[in-house]
Amino acid sequence: MPETQPEIATDLWATDLWGPDFRDDRPDPIPVALLKAQAEALTRRTAGRLVGSVEEELVDGTVWASLSIEVPTRGDFRHKLLPLTPFPMTPFPKV
Repeated sequence: MPETQPEIATDLWATDLWGPDFRDDRPDPIPVALLKAQAEALTRRTAGRLVGSVEEELVDGTVWASLSIEVPTRGDFRHKLLPLTPFPMTPFPKV
């Protein structure tokens, strides 16, 4: 008789043990979402000749975000176009 793995072992790998409040798909804060929308619009309107990107940086518990323009034909030259005023970050979901 061939040995088979217990059903619980295969189900264990597919189970999310972190629960519904521990998610990595939380929406972006509104200021960052606006910058990302503008980055996408810039890329689309220039047909990819310029590529918009948003960088986020955490400094002393504060998130800094900025809209940058990349020029792929110039060796990925990047220029920070619009730095965003810092806003407080909530690293964990509020309970």
